[in-house]
Amino acid sequence: MTEEFVCPASEESFCQGAEARLYLTTVNGNEVICKERFSKKYRVVELDKHIRHTNVRNEVRALKKCAQKNIPAPRLLSFDIDSCCVYMSKLTGIAVKNHLDKEFSSDEIIGMKIGALVAAIHLAGFVHAQKSDLTTSNFIIDTKTTNISVIDFGLSTTTSTEENRAVDLHVLEKAMGSAHPKRDGLTTGFLEGYREKIREGKNGVELERKIFQRLEVVRARGRKRSMVG
Repeated sequence: MTEEFVCPASEESFCQGAEARLYLTTVNGNEVICKERFSKKYRVVELDKHIRHTNVRNEVRALKKCAQKNIPAPRLLSFDIDSCCVYMSKLTGIAVKNHLDKEFSSDEIIGMKIGALVAAIHLAGFVHAQKSDLTTSNFIIDTKTTNISVIDFGLSTTTSTEENRAVDLHVLEKAMGSAHPKRDGLTTGFLEGYREKIREGKNGVELERKIFQRLEVVRARGRKRSMVG
């Protein structure tokens, strides 16, 4: 008998962020992650519903694209728009942020793997974050194999513009500098890994040039905002 995917919202979640709760449940004998986009009482009901439904659709679309392009990410198992739940496979490992906080490891190699992942996402036709969302907490490292996967696509958007890709890069390089200030090799590796992978795209060398040219513009814009306050 095949079990149905049902959100275990009556149980205690093992992780909660600003927009979602994660539950660990079992379906047909397999461990499954249920990600529930919960309601925010301070928002107008219709707006709240629209935001949550949009984030679920973003996540589902991105996970499907990752599967098509062999990008390491949770495997989409099911979803329910009405309950705002996405069901996906459980990944083995811990957040890269937690790993770097505890372990002395090869920062540059980890950075290169993350950079290659972000470039693969961009070559697949979408970016991870519409807002300041992409951090080292969005990557899971298997501490036995050192393989890295990417998670949390609720704010992803379909786009292929140099501006959006550059913003994705800038958000993550800033997050790396803030969360891991003593690990200079992390950001260096990240940008190098991105360069190597993005060159595999159509007109790759020219694409790389345009994205990094735009990245300089985005960085300058950020510095100007910091000066103005």
